[in-house]
Amino acid sequence: MIQKAPGTNAWIQTDQSVSTPSEVLSVAITRYHHDVITIGRDALDRFDARERDIRSVTMGLSPEAYRAAKDRLETFWKELLAYCAGQSSPSRVYQLNLQLFPLSKKQRGNR
Repeated sequence: MIQKAPGTNAWIQTDQSVSTPSEVLSVAITRYHHDVITIGRDALDRFDARERDIRSVTMGLSPEAYRAAKDRLETFWKELLAYCAGQSSPSRVYQLNLQLFPLSKKQRGNR
């Protein structure tokens, strides 16, 4: 996101956002996810509700509905990244974590 400006001690922005794919295999990226999830948890206490948006939902899904939800998240993610890339003068850095994972064991007969 930043690099040192040539010939100076100043830092300049190089990328507007940093994004990881939905299915990560890298140990470094897994560690990054651990770290930003912790930062997100701490944001509940660090920021007033007007400065953050943290929400959750617990839902029952079939394997097909899970795949459809995951596809919808991917579409939203791409749209959001395109929107953010078009911002001409950002004034603050934000972190967005989207998490979709099972809370229960598979039922018999489900893939």
